[in-house]
Amino acid sequence: MKTLLSMPNNLKKIFLSGLVMFAVVTSGISQCTNTAAWSTETAPTVPNSATIYGQYAGEYGTWLSLVAGTQYVITSSIVTDYLTVRQGTPGGTAVAYGVQPLTYTATTSGTYYIHCNVSLLCDAQSAARDITMTAVSSSAPGPANEQCSGAIAVAIPSSTSGTTVGAQPEAPAPPTCITTYDNSNGVWYTVTGTGNPITASLCGSGWDSKLHVYTGSCGTFTCVTGNDDLGPACSTSDASVRWCSVSGTTYYILVSGYSTYSGAFTLTMSQLVLTPAITPTSPSVCTGNSITLTATGPGTFTWNPGSGSGANFTVSPTATTTYTCTATDAASGCTGTATVSVSVNPSPTVTVTPSS
Repeated sequence: MKTLLSMPNNLKKIFLSGLVMFAVVTSGISQCTNTAAWSTETAPTVPNSATIYGQYAGEYGTWLSLVAGTQYVITSSIVTDYLTVRQGTPGGTAVAYGVQPLTYTATTSGTYYIHCNVSLLCDAQSAARDITMTAVSSSAPGPANEQCSGAIAVAIPSSTSGTTVGAQPEAPAPPTCITTYDNSNGVWYTVTGTGNPITASLCGSGWDSKLHVYTGSCGTFTCVTGNDDLGPACSTSDASVRWCSVSGTTYYILVSGYSTYSGAFTLTMSQLVLTPAITPTSPSVCTGNSITLTATGPGTFTWNPGSGSGANFTVSPTATTTYTCTATDAASGCTGTATVSVSVNPSPTVTVTPSS
């Protein structure tokens, strides 16, 4: 202060104005707000990372599904970049800002916006950089069934609402089952086999989900089936599976996501009863005549004896015969059978006796 007081007035003005400009830059402009949106990504789960590629300085990226209580580290591929994290809207409250890397613990779950600039002056640059978010730890409680030991039993038929948001990856990781397990957040269910083909589906969930089905026990799984996209029940990235169940066997169903995708869902359970219903045009036939057997129910049909196929099968037995119809479900390969017996009546004998 002595030095300042001894300065000439014109130098004092220059010095003080410089202080004011420095204060404005460091306190106001350091929380940057860009108006140009670049891309959208779903926040990772512990201990995973997700990246928005090719973002310019002067743009912001939209990050979905951050979870309250989770600590995230945010980096840029350009080490001198200045980042501003805003909550709620692109111009919402700035919750973290500074030269990357930034460490931030989400206080509320939801959508956040990461603005990238060259420096605290909020300047732009038409050069692509990659913005990466890593979830390093979480103090938030996850769903009760985030681990196999907490699996929720579901019935057939049933519809059960759930979410993978906030769930922690299974440890140890379950094995690949048709589709890989991406070490993402997941939740567990169990169902008891009925002896019929069982379908589990996530149709209508709207995010890139996966289903894995195992037998065995937690930590010692045997793969039954799995699906990522375009399963037997859903023609989208909503997962669905169907398998031949063994009556009384416990099946473990893991709902997870492709890469770091997560979200809410409805798990729908159903079964196919593959035992066909057979209706003959007549329960008996005279020798030399024919009747038609008609099968109804799910699946495709084959007949024996006679090696017939299709819903309708015309037969001309010469003796009482039992016919077997096999119904096959194309999606699972499961089969079911039914039988019908056709009696053959001998042709009547006509005796003519001349009158005397």
